[in-house]
Amino acid sequence: MNTIAKTVAFALAAATASLAVACTVQPNDSTTTSAAAAADTKGFCTAYCTRVNECDNGKDLDTCRNNCETGLASSLPKLRGDVTSQIQSCIDAKDCKAVLAGNVTSKCVDEASESIAPSDAAKKFCDDYAAAKQKCGVTVDKAKCLGDSKVYNDASIASASACLGKACSDVSACVSSAFGSSSSSSGGSSSSSGGSSSGGSSSGGSSSGDGGAPAPTCSGAITWSDSSCNSCMATSCCSEQTACTKNADCTALLAAINACSTQSCIDAAVKAHPTGTTYLRSVITCMDSRCPASCN
Repeated sequence: MNTIAKTVAFALAAATASLAVACTVQPNDSTTTSAAAAADTKGFCTAYCTRVNECDNGKDLDTCRNNCETGLASSLPKLRGDVTSQIQSCIDAKDCKAVLAGNVTSKCVDEASESIAPSDAAKKFCDDYAAAKQKCGVTVDKAKCLGDSKVYNDASIASASACLGKACSDVSACVSSAFGSSSSSSGGSSSSSGGSSSGGSSSGGSSSGDGGAPAPTCSGAITWSDSSCNSCMATSCCSEQTACTKNADCTALLAAINACSTQSCIDAAVKAHPTGTTYLRSVITCMDSRCPASCN
C-alpha cells in the first residue's frame, strides 16, 4: 500500500522528541566499563520527559514517558550507557525553546558523536567486518564503520560480530539487525569496488554497496514527496515502512497527517493514533539514520 506522507518533521516530537536517539551516539572516553554498559531506557525517558514537562506542563509526563519507552525499547538498550548520559546532559543544558522545538535529541546526539572515541570492541568489529566484506568483494570505509558502531555497547557489538561468518548475502542484514533497525553501520559503512552505495548511509544489505545490485522496490513503501527519498527509503527502510502500512492505525495516522495543513492538526493526529505513532516513529528513526541526505 502506498501512502503519501506530508511532512516528516511532523512532530513525533509532540508524542516524543526522542526518536533521533535510536540512532544515538556516544560519550567521551571509551573505557571497558562504559562500552560494556547498556543504556537505561526508563531512566533516560524519565529524565527527558521531566525536562519537557518543566518547559511545558501541558505535556503530560506519563504519556511522554510511555511513548518514549515504547519507541526506544528495542534500540536504546543496545547503546552504551555513557552515551545516553551525555545526551541527557546536553538536553538538560538546552533552553526550553530548544527542548520543545522537536529536534533537541537529534542535535544532542550530533554533539555527543563528535566528542567520542570508539571502544576496543568497536575497533575490532570494524577490522573483522572489513575483512569479512572484503571476501565478498566489498570495500569497507573503516572510518564510517567506527563512526557508526562506536555508540553500541559490547553485547550489541558481540551480536554483530557473530554475523560475520554468514554468507555474503546475509552479513549486512544480520549486522543491521544486531545493531537495531536504526543502525547504519552495515551497508552504510561499505561501498562496492565498483562504486559507492546508492543509499549513502543505508543498511540492511540491499543497497548497491553489496555487490552493485540495483536497489529493490518495496511493495509496502510509503510514498514521499522527493524521488531520491523514495529510492533511499525503499532500499533502506522497507521493513519499517511495510510494518506501518500493514497496520491499520498507522495508515489511519498517515491519512490524518496528509489531511493536515497545520502543526496543531498533525499533533492532534499523533495523539489520536498512539499505536500508529509507534510504527511511524520507527520509519522516521530509520529515515534519520539511513537517509538523512536524501530526505533532509
